[in-house]
Amino acid sequence: MLSSPSVVMMMLMVAGTAADSAAEHSQVERLLEWRVLRAIAESDGALGSVRLQGLLLKQGYTLSQTTIGRLLNRLDQLSYTFTDGPKQGRRLTPLGEERLLELQLRVSSEKHERELLEAMRVRSVPEVLDALRVRQAIEGHTALLAATRVGKEQVEELRGMLGQARAQMAAGEHPLENNRLFHLKIAEFSGSRMLHSVLRFLVKNPRHLRMPPEIEALNLAVSLDEHEGILAAIAAGDAFAAQQRMEAHHLRTERMLEEYIATLGAGENLTAVPSSPR
Repeated sequence: MLSSPSVVMMMLMVAGTAADSAAEHSQVERLLEWRVLRAIAESDGALGSVRLQGLLLKQGYTLSQTTIGRLLNRLDQLSYTFTDGPKQGRRLTPLGEERLLELQLRVSSEKHERELLEAMRVRSVPEVLDALRVRQAIEGHTALLAATRVGKEQVEELRGMLGQARAQMAAGEHPLENNRLFHLKIAEFSGSRMLHSVLRFLVKNPRHLRMPPEIEALNLAVSLDEHEGILAAIAAGDAFAAQQRMEAHHLRTERMLEEYIATLGAGENLTAVPSSPR
């Protein structure tokens, strides 16, 4: 709940450049301004400060009459609202109606973004598999695009990463981080900022099951061979083959996890650890 007058006065600045700020407090500011303008728009006749105070209280905002008065005066100054006289309440101007529509679209967009981010946070075994399926769709396209855009330097960088992974395997180490970066590099080289950003989020947040060491070692060895095949297609500029091999890589991992889950029965002993599918 909001009670500080200084915080509320900052909220009044949303009509200026602060409204475009990506900071978290700006989202709160926009939400309050939207609620105030919407309350005025939905009111039967002019809306007074006392009734507005009650409406905002029901929505979790504890604001004094002094603070609400300052807020309404600021909206008047911005030509979003007007009053017919002292203590006559507020109505929206045409500019205020435009601002309300703009905020409605912004608030709705931010709500959908939060819902998407929440849906992408993996917490259960079925969601692990869902994350793999999403990655399969995304990375099939990043591999396809990378095959059409990479140059010799990028190919050599990917080849060097695979060489390091092979060396780690030979030394008895698990190149988990190396494999994760291999996928991210291909997404980066795809040239798609959107796909790269989504994949970064998925790689950082999703979890996979910790499998017995012998199964995990086998998976890594197979994954490296698959990575070699993906890189060969990218280096050859064969976009279709690169896409197919990347999708097959994820599909094989998905099936392996499904088989492993089945061996654990109801899944009481499943443990999730931060990582990414190989």
